[in-house]
Amino acid sequence: FLVSCSLIALSSTWGYRGEFCFVLITLFVGSIGAFLVFNWHPAKIFIGNNGSLTVGFLIAVMSLSGPVQKESWIQVLSVLLMMAYPILDMGLCIFRYFKYKTPASKENRAHIHYRLQKFGLSVPQICILLLSITFYLQLSSLSMSFMSIKIGLIFMFAICFSLFTLFYLLRSIERRRVQRFILASDDTESTIVKECLVAKIDLAPLFFQEKGR
Repeated sequence: FLVSCSLIALSSTWGYRGEFCFVLITLFVGSIGAFLVFNWHPAKIFIGNNGSLTVGFLIAVMSLSGPVQKESWIQVLSVLLMMAYPILDMGLCIFRYFKYKTPASKENRAHIHYRLQKFGLSVPQICILLLSITFYLQLSSLSMSFMSIKIGLIFMFAICFSLFTLFYLLRSIERRRVQRFILASDDTESTIVKECLVAKIDLAPLFFQEKGR
């Protein structure tokens, strides 16, 4: 929804070449907005993989329909910055697929929202956090699309560095929590070994069979 709103603002500056994208994305924003009313937690309906792939394909195609300009690669970078979160999320999942040699068709819980849920955040809190990050990316992308080449590159580097800092902090917190859990498990096991008594139980009576059967 936020990316589509950014595309509406961006396509409005394309002139007559952006009319088709402007009209289609405007209709799309209305449908997605109506869907979000029923999809917000606790959700009554879900879009599923087929719906999300269709939405992503439509956004990708509409973002490429802009006119070719002298500094079009700045526009390409701004569009990529709009969709930085889903690109980053999918990129991390693909990296984990190759790292642990698991099939891509196998379900995993390595997505960013699942990992945030392990921190103890509720579903609405995770949604608000990710929406805030996405909104920050949309404002940054629209600002960069109207900048010169040098300023745009510096701005892009600053945005990437801020995102790297944020996710590095989350990763550090995740690693520290895992280490604490491992240390707590080791301490618990050592305590159990010291205080546990060993009892020998004969299970033969459980399998007793009468003669003649």
